Amino acid sequence: MLENVFHPKVLDNNKVVNIIGLNKKVQAAYVWNLFSVSKKNILVVTNSLYEANNLYKSLSVFSDEDTLLFPMDDFLVSEAIAISPDLMAKRIEVLDELSISNKRKIIITNLMGYLRFLPSKKLWQESNIQIKINSVQKREDLLKKLDMIGYQKENLVTKTGEYANRGYILDVFPFGYENPVRIEFFDDTVDNIRFFDPVTQLSTKKQSVISIMPFTEFINEKRVEDIPKRQSLLYMVASEVSSLKDYLDDNITLYINLDEIKFAYKNVLNEVLEFKQTDPYKINDYMHKLDLVIPKNYINVYGTDNYVNNKTNILEVYESSEINSFNNDFCKVNKFLNEMIAKKKEIYVVLEEDKLVNDFIEKVDLKIQITTFLNIKTGIVNVIKGKLSNGFIVDNKVFVTANEIYNKKDVINYKSKFKYGA
Repeated sequence: MLENVFHPKVLDNNKVVNIIGLNKKVQAAYVWNLFSVSKKNILVVTNSLYEANNLYKSLSVFSDEDTLLFPMDDFLVSEAIAISPDLMAKRIEVLDELSISNKRKIIITNLMGYLRFLPSKKLWQESNIQIKINSVQKREDLLKKLDMIGYQKENLVTKTGEYANRGYILDVFPFGYENPVRIEFFDDTVDNIRFFDPVTQLSTKKQSVISIMPFTEFINEKRVEDIPKRQSLLYMVASEVSSLKDYLDDNITLYINLDEIKFAYKNVLNEVLEFKQTDPYKINDYMHKLDLVIPKNYINVYGTDNYVNNKTNILEVYESSEINSFNNDFCKVNKFLNEMIAKKKEIYVVLEEDKLVNDFIEKVDLKIQITTFLNIKTGIVNVIKGKLSNGFIVDNKVFVTANEIYNKKDVINYKSKFKYGA
């Protein structure tokens, strides 16, 4: 839909594409256009978790199914002391999605998520447990695997990531399930599978099959017994350590201002040096080195005021600006649109709801056509029914949305698959 707005270059071997002139409001639209025309996975790396969140919200307006967020705390020490269950849940969801799906995705992460030690994609796939009714499962091996993939043994199962073993009955609360599961064995044969209520502990709906996915990013493949701070950033016990980019078979890596990311990385290294002085386990490496995970060809999106030394790289140059909110003041809307027409700009008013389209047509005193992105005319207002995260001006094109006209903002709610105990 934005193919006539941006003109992304094809990445050649050992080439870097530097983009200047795109402000924050336009970057999501650029990424979505790149995703549409390249037919590849897009891995977007930002400087901070705050920036990653904002970009995710903007891109989710285009498609929340195609856009994934891999969030991690910006500070190494914070992650080592207390992992956020919600952030961890989001990361596990992403790894599981990338390990089982062949559908192209946009994955957004911050610097610390980009550098994070992860198990290999193959190990993650092999670590998923599927249990079917009447299948043969050696209970001892099953319990060892639950330990390996991050489940905690308890007397009673009340929240995600716990299991309890009582003879021929195994209770487990798999990640992604609304309720825990009770598995009854006859010797090593699965005799019965039922959900149960974590409060009353009473069995409910019968199941024929369940899937138990890992509940940690740090799979204890070697089954080392004494691992402090289970699920901590600091302790990866696997034969092969991977990074997020290794989960994407065919991808373009795009950085939001690599210079800022490199500067933040220097601060992280200083933090690591300080942490090592107090680390009783004397771990050598806590994460990947930035220079080793940057590919030879990538896209680097600068802001609107950066100077780029571009002797050996490809350059895309845009001129962009934001649009202030009109707060439902159609005198301001009409004045703005008149000014843009006088400057011979192409005007796109993108509205998702029919009632907003009708309201806009009724209140604007200009020539209007309801059309598509493929049939745009100059000198009039082109109204298009569709989704756009926010309005902006880029080169000779003006995009206006309900965000600016009505101050109507899309709210993206994060739904965690982590179930807290009562």
